[in-house]
Amino acid sequence: QGMKPEKPDVAHHLPPAAERPDHEVAGKQREEQHAHHRRCTSHSHYGLQAGIFTRDAGHIMTAFRELEVGAVIVGDTPTWRLDPMPYGGVKDSGLGREGVRSAIQEMTEPRMLVMTGMS
Repeated sequence: QGMKPEKPDVAHHLPPAAERPDHEVAGKQREEQHAHHRRCTSHSHYGLQAGIFTRDAGHIMTAFRELEVGAVIVGDTPTWRLDPMPYGGVKDSGLGREGVRSAIQEMTEPRMLVMTGMS
């Protein structure tokens, strides 16, 4: 009683990466995590929408380029939507889009009139 356990000296057991400043290690780990999540999402059979939480424009653009989804939502869940926006996915998440504009296009039959040699 009265004896305090000694604090272990963990510095000798850390991998070389831990000798770098914290922000470098955390930054590398975050990038590896982002890449892992992008791969997992893109390898899914589904691709409706993806939600990412970052303010880093580089991460946003990389996600937009690499994720095989119908939409990338930044700063909110993948279920976020507005009625005017086209809502739909890729792969086994279905064909086509929902939304006012998409519905109007689906119900419109395009026609064309070509007139040549009228002079």
